[in-house]
Amino acid sequence: MSSTSQSCPPFLSIGRCRVRRTLTPTEQKSWREPSALPSEPLNLQDVLVSVADLRASCPPRPSATDKREANHATTLATSQLSRIETTLVDLSSSLASPSKETLLAAERTFGELLTVFGSIRRSTPSLDQRRRSISEKLGRVQARIYELRNLYPKDAESEPTLSDASNHYAVPADQYHVVAQVAMFLGIVLHVLGKLGRAASDFLLCSLSLLVGVSFEVSSSSSSLTAEQEGILSQIPCTLKAALERFNLSAKTTTYASCSECHFVYDPVVDVHTGGVTYPKRCTNTPEVGGRQCGALLLDETEARPKRPYVVHDFDDYVSGVLSSEINVRIYKALRERISAALKRNIPVDEVSDSYDAEFIRSFTFTQDGKCTFFVDDQTEYRLPFAFHVDSFNIEGLRLRGASSSSTVISMAPLWLPVELRHKAENMYLAAIIPGPREPSLEALNYYLRPIMDSLVISWKRGVYHSRVATEPHGCVSRSAVVAAVMDLVAARKTSQLASHSAHIYCTVCTCSGLDTRGRTDYTNWKPRDPAEMRKQAEAWRDAASKSDREKLFHLHGVRWSELWRLPYWDPTRQLVVDSMHCIFEGLVPYHFRELLGLTAVNANAKDDLQPAFVHPFVAVDVEANSELDSKDERKMSDKAIKDVRLIQRSLCLPIEGDVEAGLKKLHKDLGGRNLKALRFVGTGLCIPQVKPKMIRKDWADCLVEWRRRKPVCSDQAPAEKLATPEVIARIQEVIQDAVTPSWLSSVPKNFGEARAGTLKADEWRILCTVYFPLALVSLWGSGAVYGANRDAAFLLRVLNNTMMLVSAVIVLCKRTTTIRRSQKYREYLAKWLNGVQELHPEGYSHRTNNHMAFHIYDFLRLFGPVYSWWCFPFERLIGHLQRLPHNDKSGEAELTMLNSYLRAAKLRRWFQRPDCPPALRQVKRFFDKAFGTGNFARSEEILELSEENVDIPRHRSPIPEDLKQLLTCDERKRAVLSARCKHDGVVFARSATHLGNSLIRYYGSDRTKQYGCIKYIYKIGKDVRFVVQRHLPARGEDPFKSYADFLATVKSPELSPHLECISLEHVICHFARWRMPSGDVAVLPLYK
Repeated sequence: MSSTSQSCPPFLSIGRCRVRRTLTPTEQKSWREPSALPSEPLNLQDVLVSVADLRASCPPRPSATDKREANHATTLATSQLSRIETTLVDLSSSLASPSKETLLAAERTFGELLTVFGSIRRSTPSLDQRRRSISEKLGRVQARIYELRNLYPKDAESEPTLSDASNHYAVPADQYHVVAQVAMFLGIVLHVLGKLGRAASDFLLCSLSLLVGVSFEVSSSSSSLTAEQEGILSQIPCTLKAALERFNLSAKTTTYASCSECHFVYDPVVDVHTGGVTYPKRCTNTPEVGGRQCGALLLDETEARPKRPYVVHDFDDYVSGVLSSEINVRIYKALRERISAALKRNIPVDEVSDSYDAEFIRSFTFTQDGKCTFFVDDQTEYRLPFAFHVDSFNIEGLRLRGASSSSTVISMAPLWLPVELRHKAENMYLAAIIPGPREPSLEALNYYLRPIMDSLVISWKRGVYHSRVATEPHGCVSRSAVVAAVMDLVAARKTSQLASHSAHIYCTVCTCSGLDTRGRTDYTNWKPRDPAEMRKQAEAWRDAASKSDREKLFHLHGVRWSELWRLPYWDPTRQLVVDSMHCIFEGLVPYHFRELLGLTAVNANAKDDLQPAFVHPFVAVDVEANSELDSKDERKMSDKAIKDVRLIQRSLCLPIEGDVEAGLKKLHKDLGGRNLKALRFVGTGLCIPQVKPKMIRKDWADCLVEWRRRKPVCSDQAPAEKLATPEVIARIQEVIQDAVTPSWLSSVPKNFGEARAGTLKADEWRILCTVYFPLALVSLWGSGAVYGANRDAAFLLRVLNNTMMLVSAVIVLCKRTTTIRRSQKYREYLAKWLNGVQELHPEGYSHRTNNHMAFHIYDFLRLFGPVYSWWCFPFERLIGHLQRLPHNDKSGEAELTMLNSYLRAAKLRRWFQRPDCPPALRQVKRFFDKAFGTGNFARSEEILELSEENVDIPRHRSPIPEDLKQLLTCDERKRAVLSARCKHDGVVFARSATHLGNSLIRYYGSDRTKQYGCIKYIYKIGKDVRFVVQRHLPARGEDPFKSYADFLATVKSPELSPHLECISLEHVICHFARWRMPSGDVAVLPLYK
């Protein structure tokens, strides 16, 4: 055993790795020498003696306490405590003869010390003793500050609060070698975004350390590593926790304790002596005025931490992070100077391209007298407007009606950044994720909004001093304001605590109320609501002495108290935006095409229904509002009940054939088998009084039959024209399948109308409504179309014209820029459509809130500009991103994991933008963006990317074709380089042989007329990029699209001119879609990104 123990083992220790090395011949011999092995088998006694000798020769193991004292975490905690003690000494000396300024600085420093002191969790005997000593010193300094504050009272209304921005500039990873940085980066990214668990991330880091060590050993000519190589290996951590600390990716958050019963939120209380935080053990909130305390447990029985933690991302720290980007700061300053100059010169904005050019932000005032414009008047402060969003979602991503688990996200987007930047992950503010599994009901949402509103109120009234900004090392003051609350109708009413959109007082903008006003189109007669009166009504509800008083006030005014009213500038009539995504693309568009026109395969293949005996405007079930109700709410209806409501309403309108009494008896039997809640809903909607305190199904059936007895027995009108036929569905699918479109236009299901197509998203409805539906329906029902013998051509043309009113309204709404005239046209088209629907589809029309609220989008187009800058699409994609983040399935923990993962990834992306980011990591960022995206929740077709031309240059220069040579001079032929594609301002153009859709362009021809053509060649001479285009020849047939001014489709010949035109990029207008019509011509439709 002695010879074996004295030889060197065949492993070389490198840092924390063990790498196999090549043995010398002598060592190999000593390892393999048979004489080194015992000549006889060892018995048990020999083994025990050998083990005892080995233990005696080994040094004694340190005790557990010694191990903890020598640990790296203990060393780090000791260093932090030393710095705190040094700072306390300086602080005590500065407070000996203080001034107002010195006291203010001392308070800020003391607050920072408390934060650092509270973050030290390491516990050893020496650390505990030192912590107690420092705690006593902190107490003495705090007492001195309180004593001096009485001498120098603080003007809380004028002095800004402090936000320490140093953590956004000090990244400990900067001091490590670039190899270690890349290794740590890989481990962090795969954990945060790649769904890699903590254990797997630790394994990856260890493997990377081993790989780097092996590569050093293989490439090294000597048997030992250099000092630099050993230093690099020592810098690569073996745990994810250490890597996260070195990249400083933790965001500043506050953990509150929320009640699982009443949802009340409790602030953490910092103990100055221990540095820890405490919470009440039980909830002391009184949910109802005059009621009893909740009394629910707030803390775990085993640990003094919240059972239901509610974590809020610090708003001031977020703003400091966004302002740490030099790009963001320079954009803001340029924007402020431009708008300030325009306002001083009184230059009107005829065409608005973004929210900061629109009416609201430009006229938003900082003072009550309206003399100081919030956004531009003070050039020394950063005035930052934001869009506010609240929405509920299932953390598992299941969009099932009545989902059992639901969480709520609160987020904001900076409207002072352009669209292409404001919706990036590093720039959006994810404030909090309210833990599930139940949503807070009614005014309980106020409890969760309160911490966020606290920060916003302070930021507005006092301002926030950021210790450093990207371009200003000495810091600056910012003031932030929520100028727009953008969300769906359900969340908007819940957040603002206004009456539901299905209630009697349903409108937040005007005074229209009642069911019959939802179909009105006389918008010039609508009177706006008074925000001052609404504020008084909210305060009256808040101050009411009893629950019954509150219910009376709410029934009278439809207003409760919301945390948003704490914002002095809050005006729900102008700031509670009607979102176009939910109201139009998920509301009116599906309603028209799926319900009124019936464009589904089931309706197309169904037999003709009986002609209704009469038409009645029944009250429809608000599915979205129903899904928001608590499962214990008596009003909540199941899927079967919702289906039975439609069947009951249909049965009541069917004609009665033969004997009337026999028909009514059959109807009674049918109604008696329906769901009780469905019968009650229909009866209540028909204003049928309850004849008994508790009515059963038979009682409701009796009342409904009596109501039916007073209606016509059968209809005296001809059967209605069936709109959805197999031919119509087939034509729509044909257009989707065969139309040639650019690559940036999102795809839609090619089997539209079938059940296999699934549930369409809002963006798919938008594209179908503005591209595919009009092309298909105009070719079927438009002028010049060929009809079957049994089809009513005049009626179908009227239906088409009415449909095109909605299509035109959506097209105008989605324009990249907006003007007063375009806003007016949108409202005019909408009024014509709604009037036409009530006339052409009386049996399918229903009084929907969206019918009315869609008119108010006109107001918000005027206030905030084009919908691209404020619609909900980016916020919804943020929710989709959160659902895809790795997390467990436990409510409370899952939301916290998602929030931390998002904040880490956002900080990592922001770190990439720093000017001093190492070049190697900038190279890694290219692969990062390719794998995980750019983190922009605005899609490519929603933003304009202003960038230089990017032309793919082939490795081998291709010969110039003969037809192209005819257009070039001798010198140009030598210098011209052919290319397959070109990217300009974020749009990809290609030759027809590469991508046909990207080659179809509308452009200004040599005769300065707008033409449609196809790119045949792309070539570059120096920096000049040119397209060689063949234009479409004129059509031979009639143009059925000419009647629709804002649907810009026209008809061209499928043949291309043999003449080649050479144009520059400046002559290109846009791409276009192309579809070959049954007549032989092609329909061309301009598409603007």
